[in-house]
Amino acid sequence: FTCGQKLRLLWEINEIFKIKFKKGIKFFIFSSLPFLTQKVSIAIPIVSSSLFLLVISSLLRAAFTDPDPFFQRDEWLQPRTRIVNIRGQQVKLKYCFTCCIFRPPRSSHCSICDNCVLNFDHHCPWLGNCIGLRNYRHFFMFVTSLWILDAFMGICVGLHFYLLSIEKGTFMDALKETPPSLLTGVINIISIWSVLGLSGFHIYLLALGQTTNEDIKGTFSQNYILKLKILIILEIVLKIF
Repeated sequence: FTCGQKLRLLWEINEIFKIKFKKGIKFFIFSSLPFLTQKVSIAIPIVSSSLFLLVISSLLRAAFTDPDPFFQRDEWLQPRTRIVNIRGQQVKLKYCFTCCIFRPPRSSHCSICDNCVLNFDHHCPWLGNCIGLRNYRHFFMFVTSLWILDAFMGICVGLHFYLLSIEKGTFMDALKETPPSLLTGVINIISIWSVLGLSGFHIYLLALGQTTNEDIKGTFSQNYILKLKILIILEIVLKIF
């Protein structure tokens, strides 16, 4: 990464903190967490802190890991296509005139990053980085751990209101006691469904062995996907027996 790219990444990550962490988690830490630590268990802040650190670490690794750093530019003029044999199949490689390379299979040129990325999935505007071969696992871990954290926070907020309602007598009295917890719950409800949907979509892609870019473009036909599913099932059966 260049210095300018790193500064852009820091700005994008700061926007995530403004929207999600500075609002939702701040209210959670200063409203629900102290109450639940005292009334329920010390394990709640330990679990929430561990999940938060996992989210932050995977976020930073996905943002600052170069998705595919090994492409070397060759300034010599090249033909537009090249045919290579991969596992008995003839595969046509396209030439990228921007990067001056033949793009390997499943790679694509990102117009935003201005670079070819192997196993290109998508360009994530929130991370300010492409998601590809080397950082896809960090991105998937970030999305998955984020919805788990959202779900845990939502359960804690609900438990907070339930226990406080018993203590105060009514739900409205509990709400008057800690209004920030309601805002935390609303933020989590909005966040968890979008993040859960994204996580589920990538689990679906992993099961098919595809990327987001390939799914949108329809790179693989239905016959190929059916054959792939059959091969995966046969491989699992052979491992069992």
